[in-house]
Amino acid sequence: MYDLIPTDLRERMAANAELFFGIEVPALLRSMPTRDDLRRILARAAVPVQCLAAAEDPQSPPRRATRWLADELGIELTAIPGGHMPYVTEPAATAATLRELLTMEAKV
Repeated sequence: MYDLIPTDLRERMAANAELFFGIEVPALLRSMPTRDDLRRILARAAVPVQCLAAAEDPQSPPRRATRWLADELGIELTAIPGGHMPYVTEPAATAATLRELLTMEAKV
Protein backbone atom coordinates (compact mmCIF):
# COMPACT_ATOMS: atom_id res chain seq x y z
CA MET A 1 0.00 0.00 0.00
CA TYR A 2 2.81 2.41 0.89
CA ASP A 3 4.20 2.21 -2.63
CA LEU A 4 0.88 3.55 -3.99
CA ILE A 5 1.38 6.86 -2.17
CA PRO A 6 3.04 9.49 -4.39
CA THR A 7 6.74 10.00 -3.57
CA ASP A 8 6.36 13.67 -2.59
CA LEU A 9 3.58 12.80 -0.14
CA ARG A 10 5.62 9.95 1.37
CA GLU A 11 8.52 12.35 1.89
CA ARG A 12 6.25 14.91 3.56
CA MET A 13 4.76 12.21 5.80
CA ALA A 14 8.24 11.02 6.82
CA ALA A 15 9.31 14.59 7.58
CA ASN A 16 6.28 14.97 9.87
CA ALA A 17 6.71 11.63 11.65
CA GLU A 18 8.30 13.03 14.80
CA LEU A 19 5.49 15.55 15.28
CA PHE A 20 2.80 12.99 14.44
CA PHE A 21 4.04 10.18 16.68
CA GLY A 22 5.56 12.36 19.39
CA ILE A 23 2.76 14.90 19.88
CA GLU A 24 -0.38 14.22 17.84
CA VAL A 25 -0.88 10.52 18.56
CA PRO A 26 -0.36 10.84 22.35
CA ALA A 27 -2.74 13.83 22.46
CA LEU A 28 -5.33 11.91 20.47
CA LEU A 29 -5.09 8.92 22.79
CA ARG A 30 -5.52 11.14 25.86
CA SER A 31 -8.66 12.71 24.40
CA MET A 32 -10.43 9.49 23.43
CA PRO A 33 -13.91 9.12 24.96
CA THR A 34 -14.88 5.91 26.71
CA ARG A 35 -17.30 3.57 24.96
CA ASP A 36 -20.08 4.69 27.32
CA ASP A 37 -19.34 8.36 26.62
CA LEU A 38 -19.34 7.65 22.91
CA ARG A 39 -22.67 5.82 23.13
CA ARG A 40 -24.22 8.83 24.92
CA ILE A 41 -22.78 11.27 22.39
CA LEU A 42 -24.00 9.21 19.43
CA ALA A 43 -27.48 8.85 20.90
CA ARG A 44 -27.80 12.66 20.77
CA ALA A 45 -26.60 13.04 17.16
CA ALA A 46 -29.01 15.30 15.31
CA VAL A 47 -27.51 14.72 11.85
CA PRO A 48 -27.31 11.60 9.70
CA VAL A 49 -24.18 9.56 10.38
CA GLN A 50 -22.43 7.31 7.88
CA CYS A 51 -19.71 4.81 8.77
CA LEU A 52 -17.11 4.26 6.05
CA ALA A 53 -14.22 1.83 6.07
CA ALA A 54 -11.73 0.65 3.50
CA ALA A 55 -12.65 -2.63 1.88
CA GLU A 56 -9.19 -4.17 2.18
CA ASP A 57 -7.99 -5.77 5.41
CA PRO A 58 -11.32 -6.33 7.21
CA GLN A 59 -9.52 -7.11 10.49
CA SER A 60 -7.56 -3.85 10.69
CA PRO A 61 -8.09 -1.83 13.89
CA PRO A 62 -9.66 1.15 12.06
CA ARG A 63 -12.16 -1.10 10.29
CA ARG A 64 -13.02 -3.00 13.48
CA ALA A 65 -13.61 0.32 15.28
CA THR A 66 -15.82 1.54 12.46
CA ARG A 67 -17.73 -1.76 12.47
CA TRP A 68 -18.37 -1.30 16.22
CA LEU A 69 -19.57 2.25 15.61
CA ALA A 70 -21.92 1.18 12.81
CA ASP A 71 -23.32 -1.57 15.02
CA GLU A 72 -23.85 0.90 17.88
CA LEU A 73 -25.74 3.21 15.54
CA GLY A 74 -27.67 0.40 13.90
CA ILE A 75 -26.51 1.45 10.43
CA GLU A 76 -24.74 -0.19 7.52
CA LEU A 77 -20.98 -0.02 7.18
CA THR A 78 -20.16 1.39 3.74
CA ALA A 79 -17.04 0.00 2.12
CA ILE A 80 -14.67 2.37 0.34
CA PRO A 81 -12.18 1.03 -2.20
CA GLY A 82 -8.61 0.82 -0.96
CA GLY A 83 -6.78 0.23 2.27
CA HIS A 84 -5.97 2.22 5.41
CA MET A 85 -5.85 5.61 3.65
CA PRO A 86 -8.23 5.26 0.68
CA TYR A 87 -8.35 9.03 0.18
CA VAL A 88 -4.61 8.82 -0.66
CA THR A 89 -4.41 5.51 -2.51
CA GLU A 90 -7.84 5.65 -4.21
CA PRO A 91 -8.81 9.35 -4.22
CA ALA A 92 -11.19 9.25 -7.21
CA ALA A 93 -13.06 6.18 -5.95
CA THR A 94 -13.24 7.61 -2.42
CA ALA A 95 -14.61 10.91 -3.76
CA ALA A 96 -17.20 9.05 -5.85
CA THR A 97 -18.36 7.08 -2.80
CA LEU A 98 -18.60 10.24 -0.69
CA ARG A 99 -20.44 12.08 -3.46
CA GLU A 100 -22.96 9.24 -3.72
CA LEU A 101 -23.56 9.18 0.03
CA LEU A 102 -23.92 12.95 0.26
CA THR A 103 -26.36 12.96 -2.64
CA MET A 104 -28.44 10.24 -0.96
CA GLU A 105 -28.50 12.22 2.31
CA ALA A 106 -29.57 15.39 0.50
CA LYS A 107 -32.60 13.55 -0.95
CA VAL A 108 -33.76 12.24 2.44
